[in-house]
Amino acid sequence: MPDNDHAAKTGSNPQKMADRRTIRYLWIGLVTYFLILLNLIRIARTIPYQMLILGALLNAVILATIILTMRRIYERMRNQKD
Repeated sequence: MPDNDHAAKTGSNPQKMADRRTIRYLWIGLVTYFLILLNLIRIARTIPYQMLILGALLNAVILATIILTMRRIYERMRNQKD
């Protein structure tokens, strides 16, 4: 019970804190993924076109998943303020 009283007094919301932590991890993952992607561009010339197309589709799916997840969490955080 004291934890709930402390949360009420300080205005901290465990769900909001978890969302912030998730957003931080997603940003770290996105930047890391982007840096790895930039590093692998130099070997893209040696990969056959079919594999390059599959890789591009996989990259698009991964990036879309990260971006949509971030958007969903940002909207949930914004709606919690109301």
